[in-house]
Amino acid sequence: MDYEDYLAEIYRPLKAIEVLSDIIYIKSNEDWNIFSQMTRENGEEFLALNFAINICAKHLLNKRLKEINNIKYDL
Repeated sequence: MDYEDYLAEIYRPLKAIEVLSDIIYIKSNEDWNIFSQMTRENGEEFLALNFAINICAKHLLNKRLKEINNIKYDL
């Protein structure tokens, strides 16, 4: 597998992480019943971890895009 294939392969899992994180964020903001069995401390930790996952996924996707833009093709 060369570097271009690696960049292509890494897209799906990163995008899946980002989408799942967005879904969790939206559901937790729109449907507060998700927190009915949680304590405030657990809820804050849950949202903080979700936010961290989202930030990491976005950062890795941006790095991947920069690497793709830097690929030089020999014609």
